[in-house]
Order: sequence, then C-alpha cells, then structure tokens
Amino acid sequence: MRKASFLFRIILVVSLLILAGIVSSACTSSAPTVVLRCAIGAPLEHPGTQLVAEFVDDFNAAADGRYEIKLFAGGTLSSTLGQMDAIRTGAIDMGDAATNFYAGNDAAFGVADVPFLFNNYDAQIEFLKDAWEVLDDIAQEQFNQKLICMAVYGSKDVYSVDKPVRTLDDWQGLLVSVNTPIESDMVNALGGAPVIIDWVDELPSLQKGVINAGIISAPMGLQPMQYSDVINYLTVAGMKGGMNFIAINLDIWNDMPKDIQDLMLECAADYADNFNTTFKSTENDCIAQLESEGVTVYYLPADERDRWVEACSQVCEDYWDSLPQDIAQKFKDFAASANSKFPLD
Repeated sequence: MRKASFLFRIILVVSLLILAGIVSSACTSSAPTVVLRCAIGAPLEHPGTQLVAEFVDDFNAAADGRYEIKLFAGGTLSSTLGQMDAIRTGAIDMGDAATNFYAGNDAAFGVADVPFLFNNYDAQIEFLKDAWEVLDDIAQEQFNQKLICMAVYGSKDVYSVDKPVRTLDDWQGLLVSVNTPIESDMVNALGGAPVIIDWVDELPSLQKGVINAGIISAPMGLQPMQYSDVINYLTVAGMKGGMNFIAINLDIWNDMPKDIQDLMLECAADYADNFNTTFKSTENDCIAQLESEGVTVYYLPADERDRWVEACSQVCEDYWDSLPQDIAQKFKDFAASANSKFPLD
C-alpha cells in the first residue's frame, strides 16, 4: 500500500510538472507575427528601392518575429499618385513616396517644387530637418498617417528628347511631364506645356512620344533606369528639389508597442542618413554616366538662370499665398536659414 501511495505521489508530481510546463509554454509562446505591407512605386532595380529594402531587412531582423515588413515594389499594390489614399485607408500599411505626390491634397507637401528655392543639395537636407515636423503634423491630422522619416534625393531639372533647353525660348513646343500643381505652373511660366503623368509612366510616355520632355526625375532615377535610351539632352539648372518619406498608417502606428515604434524610427533614421549620403555622393556620377551614354549635358549659365528665376517669380508668390500664413513663413525661414549655411555653388 505504501509503495502504491509513493508511486501515486510521484506520478502526481510529474503530472503537475508536465502540466505546469504546458501552461507556461502556452502563456509565453509568441503571438503571431504582425505583417506590414510596404508598397513603393519604383522598381526593384532603382537605387532608392534598394535602400528601402535595406531598411526593411534591418527592421525585420531587429523586430525578431514580432513584426515583419513585406516590400512590394514597382507599383504592384498602389500607384505612386494614389499612395496617400492607400495608406490613409489601410489599403496598404506603409510606403515611400516623394513629398510632392501629396501636394494635390495639401499644398505644403509641394514645397520642394518651389522653383529655385534651394541653393544646393545640403541646403535641402538642412531645410528638411526643420520642415519634417510641419509635414508630419499635417500627415497625421489630415491623412491618417505618420511620417517615420524624410530624405533628399537631389535636384530635378529639365531633360528632353528632340532639342536642348538652353534659353527660355527653347521651352516653346515642349510637352513636359509634371506631378503637381506648382510644377504645372512652373512649366507654363517657362513657356512649356505641362502634362500630368504618374512618375512610373514617365519613361514609357517619353518612348511613345506622349511627352518630349520631363522635370519629375532626378539624375539618380534617370541614369539607373536608362533614360539615356530615350532622352538626348539634360540641362542642369537647380530648378527644384526632390524629397521623399516613408509613411505608415496612423492607426497601425498607434497600435504598435512603444519599443517597436522606437525600433522603426531608429531603422528609418539610419535609412534616411544612408539615403541622403548615397544620393548626394552619386548625383554627379550619374550625370557623368548619362553624358557617357550619349546625353548632352548643359549647365545653365548664371545670367540665363536669372531669367528663369524671374519668369517663375509669380509662381513662387502664388504658392506662398496658397499656404496658411504661419506655415508659409516657417518654410521661408527654414529655407533662408538653410541657404545661409550652404551658399549657392
């Protein structure tokens, strides 16, 4: 009897230990991975896409299975111009876009397109440090999304198929791709005819003759995507800036644990720094490569540039008038401070 009682106690203890292990395992087992769909318009071979992919890999590794970003490139989930609504409504969870893709919804996002606003690349980066908070507030209040980082992808100038653009008169007869209202106003002021085209459709539109010139791609997009197969001329004038961001649906962001939010912001900051450094260091190389591939590159002289600046002066004034007075003044002050630190080259 005692042996049976002893065996019973052993069996009971073992059973309790096994049960405790099962319960403990159930309590400590990880929750299912939260998957975030990140859509971008650029194809996988674009250098910007490669940098986004690095951000995704860094975040996924650090998130340790709790969250995972899945990248969808080449506009497979959303058009570039439809990105704002897609993130706002949750059709996609997050994505990258140029700031001016949102300009049709709020003019403040078109600030990089203000003609001749920035002296150079460094001035754009400096401006963005201050402007980010303003744009993020607008994105959260109006677009239901959080801007987790912003970066600069260079200056954008005019490139053309049939003829060089070296004077104001040369703009006549150009059908020029634009994305935003202020770009359209600028092209009109310079003498061309604006044509609204989604960024991913620009190159095929040049190939088909729908347009014969463009202003919406920076050298770091033109060269890797082989625009040299179509365009014959590029005029470097520092016409306008190029800024982008990564945004996430605000509801998803607010549901994230604080440590995951901090992790995403940390990885995004590294991405933005890498993006700025990479694009700045290779911009001139891309221009030189375009030239080696047969594109005639022309650097606009200062006196002719002054004519273009003057032709666009009313466009600038109209833009500032389109903004709330406080935001317009902030942007003007940010630009003045940035340009004072980084004088015109």
